[in-house]
Amino acid sequence: MYRVTNKAQFDAKIDAWIAAVRGGAERAVTKMARDAQRFATLSSPTFSGDFASNWNVSYGTVDTTFHTSGGDYMPIGNNLRAQAINSAFSVTLGRFNMQGFKLGQKVFIANSAAHDEPYASKIENNQIKFRPVNVGKDRVAGKTYDHLRHTYATIRKGMMV
Repeated sequence: MYRVTNKAQFDAKIDAWIAAVRGGAERAVTKMARDAQRFATLSSPTFSGDFASNWNVSYGTVDTTFHTSGGDYMPIGNNLRAQAINSAFSVTLGRFNMQGFKLGQKVFIANSAAHDEPYASKIENNQIKFRPVNVGKDRVAGKTYDHLRHTYATIRKGMMV
């Protein structure tokens, strides 16, 4: 049996502990969401263009916004892959915003890439013909989910900082 001599002080310490744990968990979820967006971008076919740069992370509701690249960051030259990855990251990660996220809200990652028709779902379901360099680049969302399940099977204290 425990005896509490100053209930108000005890309650304040418990409330502070709960707030610290909640804040740490919210930071961990935000880090996981950024990791999911990064992983999806890296796993995308061609590493550039509208598909790779349209991984939207949101909470509360799915963000189906399509952001066209306008072709202004398509890489050229010898270091094609590195330039393309940097381009996709700068476009995609530049839109990352989890400010205001509260524990208990759902986090979504979505891709609404489209030109003549929506094609993100076709890439996910391997319903398009990939160029040889992109073979095996289907199921990006599924692979991202698998990555998160494996990487974050256990949330350690250091991930909550």
